[in-house]
Amino acid sequence: MNELDSKRAAMIVLTRGKQLAPDRFPTLNAETAQAWADALRRYTLPEHLWLEAVTIFCTEKVTGRMVTPLDILEAARVAKSRWEQSPEGRTELAKARGEQPTTQAEIEAYYSKTPGQRDETPREYQQRVHPRVAQMIAEMLERRKNAPPYKAEPGHWWSPKKL
Repeated sequence: MNELDSKRAAMIVLTRGKQLAPDRFPTLNAETAQAWADALRRYTLPEHLWLEAVTIFCTEKVTGRMVTPLDILEAARVAKSRWEQSPEGRTELAKARGEQPTTQAEIEAYYSKTPGQRDETPREYQQRVHPRVAQMIAEMLERRKNAPPYKAEPGHWWSPKKL
């Protein structure tokens, strides 16, 4: 999530939380909003999922202390798992991630066949890499390729004996 989106998500969370549980959410100011934006930046979720996460926290998970970003992230995980159970929710989450949404018909067509009917052996089925995992591996390899080489130092157990 970029900086503008994370600030928007933080403002949504803090304003909605202040409306629902004013004594459990911090006072809204620039420093607080920026700190929350930094904490929420790693998570790309649609706006209405953040709203639902705040609602879940305020109705189901509220405690006797002030809310932290971790509390909202846990509530967002609950909301996300609820969304992933419906086809419409899966589509919305895929759009928010920038992925091509998988339709219910595609899912049903895939799982209606056995691995043999899909012309793949059980071993191929088990070893198939999910597209997101393949993308993560490609990004990791790209980062390693651009990283400076590691320099072995004498005395380390993994370095060659003669340097």
